[in-house]
Amino acid sequence: MKHWAIFVLFWAMLARPDLALGQAYYDSRELSLRAFPSLQSQDQQSTYLLAQSVFRVEHPVFSHNLAAVMLGIDYRAWWLKPMEPSAAPDAYHRLGLLLDYRVKVSDVLRTSFYVRPALSSDFVEHEFEDMVVEFGARMQWKVHRNLHYSFGFLYAQEHFGPFFLPTIGLYWFPNRFMLFNFDLPYSAQAELRLFARMTVSAYIQTEFASIRLSSSEQNSDYIQVGNNQFGGLLDYYINDNWILRASVGHTLTNQFQRFPKGQKVELATLLYSLGDNRQPVTPVLRNGFLFQLSLRYRLYFQH
Repeated sequence: MKHWAIFVLFWAMLARPDLALGQAYYDSRELSLRAFPSLQSQDQQSTYLLAQSVFRVEHPVFSHNLAAVMLGIDYRAWWLKPMEPSAAPDAYHRLGLLLDYRVKVSDVLRTSFYVRPALSSDFVEHEFEDMVVEFGARMQWKVHRNLHYSFGFLYAQEHFGPFFLPTIGLYWFPNRFMLFNFDLPYSAQAELRLFARMTVSAYIQTEFASIRLSSSEQNSDYIQVGNNQFGGLLDYYINDNWILRASVGHTLTNQFQRFPKGQKVELATLLYSLGDNRQPVTPVLRNGFLFQLSLRYRLYFQH
């Protein structure tokens, strides 16, 4: 696995795909580290440090003026550590395969489809039950050179049950100093260019995941991860493609909570979960600040 991951990284760094759909730009590579330095449990009995890392690369296995097939990997890790000197962190992992199909239907219409199976657990014991899957689609209309609309959805089968999210997007840059990139209700970003190589933005972001606890001592329970966050970020363009990003934010909702294996929801959405009669093993975490550093490789398509 280690040698395969190194090969994919080297392969992705060499190639430069000429088609990216769904937005006017696409971050095809990402290496980031995020920290929530002090999160208190809802019962105020414990305080935790939560850290997360992301390593993601995508590469075109087929690329044409009108279509592209993208293949990649997405690895995410979480570490949760009680704020006690002798406490050791618990580690959780999610290793996924990315497969995207992107099509330019016409000069004003673009579509994309994707599927992302992943192994999501503490990786203590590997079983088929670790598997989760997400798929989705999006259509984008170019109303004007500087104005795009998009509509789509994502569906995921997680350890807590099915998750569904319809999305509506807006990409608008009224002038060379301002940019609005909305993919509601999942994310939104308003950007202002300060200098030729530096921008600042305000953002909101939603995240969700689930992690199976595979060891027999933990009875194959699962952890549901989710948060809604807002904040500001600073982008420095090393060149036209490579971007160094620093961000500071705060959560509006925050969840890193353990549930028994057999308890699931009928259908989860961003605002409400149908049939949620679960009894959590651990309390939710209170909201807190987060800090993140990331390195990204950005691709653009022609307007």
